[in-house]
Amino acid sequence: MTAPDPGSLSVAIDWAFARLEASGGELARVPEEHARTLVVVVSAQGVIENGGLAYFLGLDWPGTPPYALFVSAYLAIGAVREAALLEEALAVLGLAHPERDLAARRAALAGPAGARLADLDRRWGDVQAKLAEHVARHSRELP
Repeated sequence: MTAPDPGSLSVAIDWAFARLEASGGELARVPEEHARTLVVVVSAQGVIENGGLAYFLGLDWPGTPPYALFVSAYLAIGAVREAALLEEALAVLGLAHPERDLAARRAALAGPAGARLADLDRRWGDVQAKLAEHVARHSRELP
């Protein structure tokens, strides 16, 4: 398999974020499936790479999308392990709808859940490569 073109990834990400802006800045409202997938993964990855899963879960996202949106996006790009780790992190919180209650998430993160997430962070893989592969696989559907 030929290595994905990093320039194509950059163009696809720019296209996806233009769709996000046109959708009022809410991840779940991006109409194109591939654009939404790229925006969701790139946005989540930036936060996770800067502060781990606890940082990711300690923030509210515009429009309060369900965390299933993030799990689905990771699965869509082939980041199966990361999707499973995110699901595990959500289970550790012990909340039925964690995206709806920032205070409850932060309280859970301040307890034993926070320590457990550090272990999950260590198992997080290289998502950038998966993003590039996803863009290469769907090059006909992307700019």
